[in-house]
Amino acid sequence: MSAYKQSLEAFVLELQGKDRIEGRLGIKVQSGTARYFHVVNGLRLYLPKSEMKKITALAQQDYELELIKACKETIRILERCLDFLSGCKDPDEVYNELSPAIKKHVKWVRFKRVNSNKWMNRHYPSRLGFGRNEPVIHARNGLRVRSKTEEIIVNLFLDYGIPFLYEYPMLADGELVFPDFRVLNVRTGKEYIYEHFGRMDDPRYVESNMMRKLSLYQKEGIFMGDKLLATFETLKTPMDELYLVEFIKHFFL
Repeated sequence: MSAYKQSLEAFVLELQGKDRIEGRLGIKVQSGTARYFHVVNGLRLYLPKSEMKKITALAQQDYELELIKACKETIRILERCLDFLSGCKDPDEVYNELSPAIKKHVKWVRFKRVNSNKWMNRHYPSRLGFGRNEPVIHARNGLRVRSKTEEIIVNLFLDYGIPFLYEYPMLADGELVFPDFRVLNVRTGKEYIYEHFGRMDDPRYVESNMMRKLSLYQKEGIFMGDKLLATFETLKTPMDELYLVEFIKHFFL
């Protein structure tokens, strides 16, 4: 279900990336004959047969916009289903709750978890590259990141075998957002958005990055401490690597 949701999100991103014509196609059928109109800001402009390319383009556009709406509604329904399922008992809990006297007579039946390799090996439109003045920092696997702390985070994910996606795009309130990380807890199957806000002493950064993202996530029902996790630092108070280790182990293992 989670993989289907992610496929839909990628499909919507692809459709929303297309150039669009202002307005929509109007149609009036009279005596079995269809007449087409370009409807813009409430005005209906007649489209003769000589404008067939425009008629076709508008028809395709209207269809794709309806397709986007349908997919986004399906995504919302899937999110509610996934939230409901997150409250269900994990199969491993059945074994863990057995008394020691019973456990010694029972062979643990392993539940096959999410295919993390398939989850990670997805092609997706990446964020526009790096600015000329941004530092060149690579994690141990060669992934270029935007800060030394992100390098530490990625290296910890690699150390613990935690599946993650860097700057995997998502739609939030109709806007394209690039979370720092999407992280999969293989044990529970739960997927998190993980943001590291590393310039909390910069008011412009706080407003344009942190507050903007949190507001957009909230509109999608993504709340801090549930599906959204975050760490913070300033120049005077840099990230404690030991804390990061405990944070990652607590939520992602």
